[in-house]
Amino acid sequence: MLAWLERRFQVYERRYAYHALGQTMDASFFAAARLPRLERFWWTENRYCNPVEGTPHRGSRREHSLGPRVLNQLLGLGNRLAYMESRLLSRVPWLSAGLLFAARRH
Repeated sequence: MLAWLERRFQVYERRYAYHALGQTMDASFFAAARLPRLERFWWTENRYCNPVEGTPHRGSRREHSLGPRVLNQLLGLGNRLAYMESRLLSRVPWLSAGLLFAARRH
């Protein structure tokens, strides 16, 4: 794949992303998302997929609900950890599932 790309483009920046920790967290989450409560949370209450619904209005009953708040905090923590892992290992292709590149056409 890279050889094909480099024959057609001048690749001037290459970074690797989505390493072992990020992959493991995603696989675990999507396996767990088959549980009805977690699936409902994912599509209606998390601040990444549904920012308006995922942020309860001040004083609302959902604002004081512990479940969505904790799950949103865990999502935020997981995203920060995966981001830091990708930043630290951006030059390491081993165990990465993503390749980000910048290129110009020859």
